[in-house]
Amino acid sequence: MKFKYILILALMSIYTDSFADTKKDIEGFVDNNAKRIIAVLEEKTTDSEKKAKLTEFFYEIVDYEWIGKFVIAKNWNNMNKDQQNHYLESYKKYLSNLYVKKFVEYNNQQYKIVDVSNIGKSHFIVVTEIINTRSSKPHINVAYRIKDSNNVLKVIDIIGEGVSLLSTQRADFSSIIEQKGVNDFLKILDKKNQ
Repeated sequence: MKFKYILILALMSIYTDSFADTKKDIEGFVDNNAKRIIAVLEEKTTDSEKKAKLTEFFYEIVDYEWIGKFVIAKNWNNMNKDQQNHYLESYKKYLSNLYVKKFVEYNNQQYKIVDVSNIGKSHFIVVTEIINTRSSKPHINVAYRIKDSNNVLKVIDIIGEGVSLLSTQRADFSSIIEQKGVNDFLKILDKKNQ
């Protein structure tokens, strides 16, 4: 019986140490990428040059393919191969345009990592606080859901003030497809990218 408790304590210790290391890796991932984004935003270059670099970073750190398939839900299986490829290319552009535009609104805000939580097998939530240093606007809470896939970290959801990108887009896209069909949905998505 005593051996059983010692074994449980040893396993808990290993898990705790492992999570502490993983937590540092995830904090480092968020911190390093935030610094990279801020460095680009502070460069003395044109907005189009900044957008190009930020788009490249976005594609590197966000699993847009996983997100795209998740938000399209069961409709993914109802698409033919050409529609799936068209959708993923269009969605990739749509998602990056949506967030790169928000990055460009940067006005010397600062960020703070508030918490990192393990929410399941290789999935983590990183809660950050965006601090407005130049105005009396309230701080903004932004959380990132991060997936660790074979030691490659990718953002798979962005939760602003409690509103999940995944949930919102999934509901919106499903509604459009249900009302208009896949082909019209793809046309609408393409139009948003213009």
